[in-house]
Amino acid sequence: MVSPSERERYALRTLLLHRKDVQSFVDLKTGSDGFVYETFRESPISYNLLGDDTEHRSTLNECILFQMPSALRKLFAILCTHSSPANCLGLWDERVAAWWRRFALFSE
Repeated sequence: MVSPSERERYALRTLLLHRKDVQSFVDLKTGSDGFVYETFRESPISYNLLGDDTEHRSTLNECILFQMPSALRKLFAILCTHSSPANCLGLWDERVAAWWRRFALFSE
């Protein structure tokens, strides 16, 4: 898992998860428009991989499987402060029920 606060590594992770046609770092830095960007952070934006909350939801869903509620809250705070999701409140409302279900499994 890569923290969203490590923006360059997080963008690289996103590219590696979603791009299957790459053979080099230059391919990863190449955007959907064919332009080779300077950093890994710019390329996933051109593919709309980091433009909406899809990647944020995926990250939270992955962490719900193996993290305790305190770690999930911390991750959510990091996502909201460093990644700027389009709808923080919507992400919270969607995930809070799943967090409580997961926490109930550990409490029993």
